[in-house]
Amino acid sequence: MFDVDDTFAGGYNLLCMDRQEVMKMKRITNAIVCAVLAAGLLAGCGKVDTTQAAITVDDEAISYGAASFILRAQQAETATVMEGYGLYSADSAFWDQMTTDEDGHSVTYGEEMKKTLVNDLAGYVLLRRHASDYGVEMKDEVRLAAENAAHSVYESNTDLIKEIGATEEDICEIMESYAWPDLMRDAMTADVDTEVSDEEAAQSRVVYARMRLADTDEDTKAAYKESMEQLLQKMQEADSLDEDTIRTMANEIDEENIMVGGVNLGKDDDFFDASIMDVLAGLQDGEVCQEVLEIPDSYYYLVYMDSVLDREATDREKTTIVNTRKQEAYDEILQGWLDGAAISTSKAWDALEVKDKENWKAVVPAAAAPETAETAETEDTAEEAESASTAESTAESAESASTAESTAESAESASTAESSAESAESAAEEASSASSAGSEAKSADE
Repeated sequence: MFDVDDTFAGGYNLLCMDRQEVMKMKRITNAIVCAVLAAGLLAGCGKVDTTQAAITVDDEAISYGAASFILRAQQAETATVMEGYGLYSADSAFWDQMTTDEDGHSVTYGEEMKKTLVNDLAGYVLLRRHASDYGVEMKDEVRLAAENAAHSVYESNTDLIKEIGATEEDICEIMESYAWPDLMRDAMTADVDTEVSDEEAAQSRVVYARMRLADTDEDTKAAYKESMEQLLQKMQEADSLDEDTIRTMANEIDEENIMVGGVNLGKDDDFFDASIMDVLAGLQDGEVCQEVLEIPDSYYYLVYMDSVLDREATDREKTTIVNTRKQEAYDEILQGWLDGAAISTSKAWDALEVKDKENWKAVVPAAAAPETAETAETEDTAEEAESASTAESTAESAESASTAESTAESAESASTAESSAESAESAAEEASSASSAGSEAKSADE
């Protein structure tokens, strides 16, 4: 993987811009590099007709080489993501599996990814076309970043890229395209309401202890009830409580079977059974439930209201709400442009297949960025901002490209549900629930 600073090689000095602009450029170039190179390229065999355009948006063509390159890069990235879930290997039959597209048609995962990519690439064309409407332009340093990154990728994989049917110019075209969502998003969402009330975003912090009742006999169930009553008494008699204190108490009684965790809840969340949510609604800061709560054939629960309004979590939720509003506004504008455009594909593109028989690998180069005394002085601040922006950019790029989600949603959902259920009884869940692993615990509860 490229270091972001590498893409600014060629004499460009980051200190020519103010720090906020530096971070903006870093975020954009991260989007370029991470989206295209997150998992390396893919390669295959066979000759193709590269003289045709792959996709046409109104009267504007996307080259075959550019579309072919990003298709193979996304194929590799998705395979790597799926490997992380344990759902993909060299012998897997993943891309040939059937799914249903948004129009209700039966397609393979490979066909669905191609269809999604056409929409994404058309969107990048339209974003660039409408940039002047918002007073947005691509700065020279972003173009230079794309050119340098494209050159490095091409030089490290020349034969492979030629086999894909791409050129260095095609790769640069794709890398510039991936910058447009980040360049345009702020301008397109400038009118979004950013005011969010405490009431709308309110998050409570709850600590809970539970024992699993499924597959237990009556004697075991009675013993569990006694253990939970002992813990409740300790909690009620304590001068102060927090998650660590409650966990220590629980471990003294039954370290193996009592699981303690903490979770932030909004007013509409259904993390717990409705009966437990009703109990929580009556608790104030620092209050413990008055009895052991039972979900028949499921769990015994004890709940402690750490904070009815968790200030930090509520402020985070406000940010999430604003970001959701902005994303919805951005998506609505872009979808309107897509609906109004004439988008077509060529025979060369239609002939491309994403198949399980293909096994692609490539070198992702890493260049050394020149260091100066001045850049060293700002390294800590830049790295901190870059760390946050890298995650954001990668997420945005993945969202724009719809890589793993669009091709692996069904398989991942099944795997996640299964693993969540298993982790409900494990120490791993105990650790994760302590740091807002709500989705796994929720899945297990259900």
